[in-house]
Amino acid sequence: MQDEYVLGTLPRGLRVRSSAISTAGVLLVLLGVAVGLVLASRARVDGSVVTVVLVIAGALVAVVLVGLQSLTPHDRQLLRDRRRRTLAPLDAAGRTPELAVALRPGPINRRRLRDAPPGLTSLTADVHGLGVPGWLVEARPAGIRPTDVVRVPWHAVRRWRVRADSEGPDLWVIDCVPAPGTPARWRVRRPEITDEVAVLDFARAFGQVTVELETSIVRREPAARA
Repeated sequence: MQDEYVLGTLPRGLRVRSSAISTAGVLLVLLGVAVGLVLASRARVDGSVVTVVLVIAGALVAVVLVGLQSLTPHDRQLLRDRRRRTLAPLDAAGRTPELAVALRPGPINRRRLRDAPPGLTSLTADVHGLGVPGWLVEARPAGIRPTDVVRVPWHAVRRWRVRADSEGPDLWVIDCVPAPGTPARWRVRRPEITDEVAVLDFARAFGQVTVELETSIVRREPAARA
């Protein structure tokens, strides 16, 4: 059985078709933008150029339409599973109601946390909510120090996304019900968390949280003890 925290992979043929459809769509949009800029500039355009543009546009439209029509319901489901998966809440019966997951700080934070108490070197959770060390929070709100522990109550969580950001750190983006003095969104860095699956399972079980998986989670070995 496929791990539910790993997004689907595509057969080679479907991968090629999907890439062709996406590429044709992007080119069609760029062509439309270029035509719009030319029309806005009121520049004179030779008739042969117009013909070439129309032929290219027609070919791109044909690729998109034929490609979309060739996708079966099974193909479409495979494409959806590759991009995103929604993980429903779990049954909490038989599960331990407390959790502590070791964190693996980078070199800079490791030096800063050398003499830190245990609460800052692990991510904790119980039946009431999640405890996140301040240094693990990205774009930390004013007033929250790296040595603070942020509490995220389960009842306040509205949306939980697991994201991979190519231009920054991989994040959990946790949207909460707005409350005075509390941010409506927490961004928690993922790479330092040694067992994401354990935390997400706990959140789904005791917090009854629905998790939106936007990237696969690679299971890692627990952090070695110093």
